Formats: sequence, C-alpha cells, structure tokens
Amino acid sequence: MTNKRIASVFALCLTLWIVVSSYSQPTTVELILEEKLQGYTGTRDTTIYQESLNTNGGGQYLFVGNNADGSSRRALITFDLSAIPKGAKVVFVSLQLTVSKTTGDKTKQTLHRLTKDWGEGTTQATSGREGGGTAPARGDATWQSNFHEVSTWTKPGAEGDFASAPSAVAEVGGSGSTSVWTSEQMIADVQQWVDGATQNFGWILIGDETSIRTTKRYTSADNASAKEGERPRLIVRYFP
Repeated sequence: MTNKRIASVFALCLTLWIVVSSYSQPTTVELILEEKLQGYTGTRDTTIYQESLNTNGGGQYLFVGNNADGSSRRALITFDLSAIPKGAKVVFVSLQLTVSKTTGDKTKQTLHRLTKDWGEGTTQATSGREGGGTAPARGDATWQSNFHEVSTWTKPGAEGDFASAPSAVAEVGGSGSTSVWTSEQMIADVQQWVDGATQNFGWILIGDETSIRTTKRYTSADNASAKEGERPRLIVRYFP
C-alpha cells in the first residue's frame, strides 16, 4: 500500500472516529422554570385546592399533599421542550423540586403524566403564605376546571385526565431538601412529547392524601427571591 493510500485510509478512519465520538456522549440540557428570569416560553406551574375553586398560578410556592383539615393540594407543572431537537433520543430525565417548608415527616409523592391541557394564569395568593390559594381568573386551572369558566376536568382534581400509573415516585423530606423524580417512564414521557406522539401537558404531582398534615411546599417558577437551583428544573440528556 502506498504512502498516499495509507494517508487516505488514516484520514477516513480519523473522520469516522470523530463522528462516532461526537455521538457517544449525550447532550445535557437543564430546563429551568424561570419564565421571568430566563425567558423560557410555554413553561407553567400552579396549585389546585380541593376545598375551593382557588388557584395560585402566579404564586411564589407550589403545594402538594393534605393540610390539617384533610383537604388536598396538587401541583401541575410542565416545561418547554423546544430546546431539544426533533429526532433526538432521550436517555435520561430528572425533575427536581426544592422544599421550602413542611411540618410533616418524609412522605412519598407520585408524578403522573397529564393528558389534558390546563391554564396557569397570573393570580397570586397573598394571605396564609399562599396555603389556601386565591380566587381564580378566567382560564386558571382549579380543582374543578382545567380552564376556569371555560372547561372542566373529566372529574374534580384532574381525575381521569392523567395516567393512572405514576411516571415516577420520590420520597420528599424536610425544608431545604431537594426532591428528585427520575425513571424510565419519565424518559418515555419526554420522548413522546419531543417526537410529537402526544401533546406535552406536563405532569401532576400528588402527595399522601390518606393522612392529614402531609403538605409539602415547594419553591415555584415565579419565586423572585429564590436562590440558584431552587426553582423547578428538568434535566434531560439526549443523543441528537
């Protein structure tokens, strides 16, 4: 084999090695729910309250679990996935939420894929540290409605409008701790959304609703005083 041919073969092998190497490590993207600070569009989070029509789309906090009276709170959350290119293969997904306050012990909370759209709104509770929410405006999500004064859930609390099997389960601890949901099913959820196989309505987070005082309060996307890393974030790794 001539030197010229050897050089050509070597160049080809080097090119192939570079191409293969570029696909051997997944790309990581952190989608942080910081609408006002980072400019992500289509990102939403809110709380719905069982005992009332209240909501808290523009609030500083999200609430999940039962209060002292046994009334439930559930959080709705979705992320804009447009930063992930079409055709990408998702290999890892992790949702992280920071507990800002709780009086209860460690408890498990389940994440379910929503199958119906909902409204976040900008209404914000101003009393009771937002624990009871506030009256909704037209289009806000509530316990009864996915869009207040427009349309309702199939059943109150979004029952019938989320996958019955949880996408992930996490044990949630005390104030200041970060809870992490990650699973193969969450990878499948995000993959479906990226592929356009199903519409991205995000997840609903449900706590222990069999006991009282199980509520966990999380820092929300709209919390302007939150420290770095405390707002809800979704970490996705994918091959382009």
